[in-house]
Amino acid sequence: MKKSVEDLNSEIILLDEIGFLEKEAYKFKKEIIKCLDNNKFVIGVLRKMNDEFIDYIKRREDTLVIDIENIDYESREDICNNIISIINEEERNL
Repeated sequence: MKKSVEDLNSEIILLDEIGFLEKEAYKFKKEIIKCLDNNKFVIGVLRKMNDEFIDYIKRREDTLVIDIENIDYESREDICNNIISIINEEERNL
């Protein structure tokens, strides 16, 4: 993660399944917050669970949460296209 934040050639950071393992990993949580606080677009997967850290991420004004758990396969392509549109719009605003 740290390399992704510092890499001047990358514009997007991918974070896979934030949740269970981070519960006691305070340094790792700090790195996740650094990722979220920088100017790069961050796409992450949040584990569906009651957790203070995940709730913090969900409450951030710069966070969009899309729940895909109960969505049929055909709708997932629409969601993917919407995410791409959001990324393109953000890039135009930079």
